[in-house]
Amino acid sequence: MRATLAFGLALSFAVSPAMAQETGVAPCDKVLKTYETCVIPKSPDAVKPQMKTAFDAMRTNWLAVAATPDGKKQLAGACEQASAQMKQQLASLNCTW
Repeated sequence: MRATLAFGLALSFAVSPAMAQETGVAPCDKVLKTYETCVIPKSPDAVKPQMKTAFDAMRTNWLAVAATPDGKKQLAGACEQASAQMKQQLASLNCTW
């Protein structure tokens, strides 16, 4: 169920691809880093592919939105909200958000 929630949450806050790329929006980059370095590795093996897919979709979408100044402004608040929701929903993974 956690994987489904995280997957849905990731898609609802959609953004861009690959860890080498950053959005330039600090709250978003922090979420992406935490997701990639903590959430995916600590997730059960059975859901890691889904978590990776959600991460890739989130990063891709966020990068696209961050491509414009207005997008970056809107993204900051969305990423802060995503961080708060993920922190609560994925608390059992003990990741630092």
